[in-house]
Amino acid sequence: MRQRPKSWLGLLVALGLATGVHAITRDAAVYHSIAERNVFGLRPRPEAVVPPAPQQPLRKLIFIGITTVCRKRALLKAEPIPGRAGEQEESLMLGEGEREGDIEVVQIDELAERVTVNNAGTVITLSFEKNGLKTPAAGSGSPGLKLPQRR
Repeated sequence: MRQRPKSWLGLLVALGLATGVHAITRDAAVYHSIAERNVFGLRPRPEAVVPPAPQQPLRKLIFIGITTVCRKRALLKAEPIPGRAGEQEESLMLGEGEREGDIEVVQIDELAERVTVNNAGTVITLSFEKNGLKTPAAGSGSPGLKLPQRR
């Protein structure tokens, strides 16, 4: 005995979908010309411009020295940011990779007498010549000190 398909309707639907998809893709090319002509004067969406965050002032760091007793550490003095209440001058003794607040010591070079520091996201190199503790010149004395006169 010969078997008949149970549903001619399923076969017709499948055949109709196959020809319908072909018709949709063939006719879609017509609509691309409308977009190319840009009849309505449409423009692409502008890129979102994010303004840069205001640069926060950095704390001034004074390079005091390097110690290699037990392990390398940098001796620093961090001055408060002017106009910011509640901050005080801090003395820091940090090794490589250590952090205190926004200040992190990245590298200590004791032979060149330099320390690389990350100060609130800004990497700077401190040296005695540029950032060292300023001492008064030898023999200059204090301006308020008066020496006794010899007679």
